[in-house]
Amino acid sequence: MQLKKAIRGDITISPSHNNGFIVKVGCGTFVFESATQLCSELAGYLNNPEKYQKEYESVYSTQDTALYPND
Repeated sequence: MQLKKAIRGDITISPSHNNGFIVKVGCGTFVFESATQLCSELAGYLNNPEKYQKEYESVYSTQDTALYPND
């Protein structure tokens, strides 16, 4: 069995004042309106972080907005 980190960076989830959630992944900050939405996207990210990083970078494609700018 090979042991390694599941993802490259930390994930921080904070509740917002309007029953939503603020999520920080790498250098990105995301807002979710419900726990259901958060859990769905988080599961997708954890199952395939490379896919989510590519999608994020295709929308925000500058070095200043990369999730992991030191790559």
